[in-house]
Amino acid sequence: MNVETNSAAGGSDLRAIHEEFREAALEARSSYRAVCLLVRLLNGETEASFSVTDREGLAVLLESIQGRLELSMQGLCVTAQALGMPGAEELVH
Repeated sequence: MNVETNSAAGGSDLRAIHEEFREAALEARSSYRAVCLLVRLLNGETEASFSVTDREGLAVLLESIQGRLELSMQGLCVTAQALGMPGAEELVH
């Protein structure tokens, strides 16, 4: 392989990484803004409604939280079963 081929491949990888980072940053910013609005709404500080961007950001955030909680629930169920706890399934579901 020559240096030019390696540089081109590295540059394309770097562009892909930058694009993924940009998308993650935009999702994080949208989620943060949506959470801030949700907190203000729940505290009665504003009567504003959610914009499309706010809804999208909140959905991304909540999907992430949901996934982590599902993993936690599965882990709790496995742990309860390993401990021999009766009714382990009902305890965590």
